[in-house]
Amino acid sequence: MARYRNKQLGERSALGYAARADVMKKLNELRDSTITAMVTFDVTPDQVVEFLLPEDTRRILREAYGMVASSSNYGHFDLAPHVQLRVGEWYERNMATPSGDAVKIDYAKAASFMTAVTDMARIIDDFAAVRAAIMWLDRNSSINALRYYFPSVLSLVPDKHRVPYELSERFVQPQGVAAYVPLIRETAGIVASALLLPEAEIPATLDMQLQFAGRIEFMRQGVNIEREATYINI
Repeated sequence: MARYRNKQLGERSALGYAARADVMKKLNELRDSTITAMVTFDVTPDQVVEFLLPEDTRRILREAYGMVASSSNYGHFDLAPHVQLRVGEWYERNMATPSGDAVKIDYAKAASFMTAVTDMARIIDDFAAVRAAIMWLDRNSSINALRYYFPSVLSLVPDKHRVPYELSERFVQPQGVAAYVPLIRETAGIVASALLLPEAEIPATLDMQLQFAGRIEFMRQGVNIEREATYINI
């Protein structure tokens, strides 16, 4: 059915393992390009600190600076379920590093930032769904079937892997594909749109990092999707 098989795991791969790994890497790049094009953090680092920490807390941290030895220059703060913000460089603010318990988010001040976080989470979940669709097809179909159901997939494959795909191979209808067709159609559209965007890395203007927890499951088009842990510098 498929061109490659992992003898230890018994796992098929229509693309081949090296090509599939490169496709997953390319999907991460497309995710980042999409985030760069669609998400804007229109705040300064100081504004982030202001909406994270009440004024009295900021004053106490400044007074404590130099009097206590912080175990880390990075603070990790819960923004939403399964989402943390890592903020560093507290010594440059002349502040002791706060613990997560010190956070009391001012959601009025943080509104635009939280909207951007929500938009980023949606894009991350979109590409988690894309990975799930491609992985299912890769494991359950021939290369011709994969190309038929997900035409843009070969645009994700580096040139060094493409030559074998020009060889004729019998089309094999993936068993159970009907349950995946809605997801495949949606995610193929996500990839096609992302390929039109200019390649770009996320500009890390805030010198902070958003951390989205992994092993988070959600349903998309009737298919159970699992998000991998994702760390985005902003």
